[in-house]
Amino acid sequence: MIPGLSRLVDAMQRWGAKASIEVNHGGIHVSPRFLNGKAPLGPSKLPLSVLGPTTGEDTTKEVDIHVMDQALIDQTIERYVNAVVRCQRAGFEMVSIHGAHGHLPAQFASTFHQQEDRPLRRQYGNRARFAVELLTAIRRKVGNKMALEYRISGDEIVDGGLHVAETIEFIKMIEDKIDLIHISAGIIGNPQCDAALGGRSPYMPPMYNVERAAQIKKAIKIPVAVVGAYQDLDMAKVLFPKAKLIFA
Repeated sequence: MIPGLSRLVDAMQRWGAKASIEVNHGGIHVSPRFLNGKAPLGPSKLPLSVLGPTTGEDTTKEVDIHVMDQALIDQTIERYVNAVVRCQRAGFEMVSIHGAHGHLPAQFASTFHQQEDRPLRRQYGNRARFAVELLTAIRRKVGNKMALEYRISGDEIVDGGLHVAETIEFIKMIEDKIDLIHISAGIIGNPQCDAALGGRSPYMPPMYNVERAAQIKKAIKIPVAVVGAYQDLDMAKVLFPKAKLIFA
């Protein structure tokens, strides 16, 4: 992976850009079709009717989830760290840990993805522990030589999911370990979420995350980035009036 990623970094840095890359683990949202028939990993089991259609399976069926024990959690965190180190060796100056949209870190953080009792409930009961351990392990390995961004759904927009007030409390638990928080919204493929947002981009309302990002920015100390339906440069300038737009 490293040689190809290095060429990508060179191409970005040639034009003065800072090179960042997203590191992601889909957890229970990964279809067994992409795992050679193996069960996806996650903190608890959920029926496909809850997961939504993105698994590519018939939602009337049940999917086998490999519920993670402590050894598997530790192994997964180690593999996250190894992935970040490879990105660092390739020359990336920042990594973005994807904790939004119901991906693995969000599955530990949100009650939406934990609808049954499980042995690790007591140990990971505060729901921030997985992210704290993950980010601590990454920071311990790369130090301050690499910027760390964490992507999060400011509001998961589903019953039982994270909403802004709880998201703020979660961010406060990890903000000393990251340099930037990236605000998005929703859970991937969830019908309730898609309906609330008016469907998927480009049909979502313009700048639909700005208000959530503004609430979060007032409550925390680190910089805040936001994504979501910026349809032209004038919209971007509303958020970033001092930014210089450079085109190669």
